[in-house]
Amino acid sequence: MPLLHWSNIFTRVLFPTDFSTYANAVFDCLPELKSAGLEQVILLSVIRESDVPLADTPVNEESFARIRWSVEEQLHMA
Repeated sequence: MPLLHWSNIFTRVLFPTDFSTYANAVFDCLPELKSAGLEQVILLSVIRESDVPLADTPVNEESFARIRWSVEEQLHMA
């Protein structure tokens, strides 16, 4: 039975992100995994449930503006 080589285990990674500082710090480490065989990173944008307005709840404009600004900043940095 052949031994597993760590360099061949992951070629694709699903990376859920909320574009927070912590998520960005982890994201910055992904290029280092290329030498371990990583070929593709699939980004999944996630938001906290508390940031999702309900249909019968008025939209919190301040929260919406903060989230929009954060996403736009991340897109400009990419």
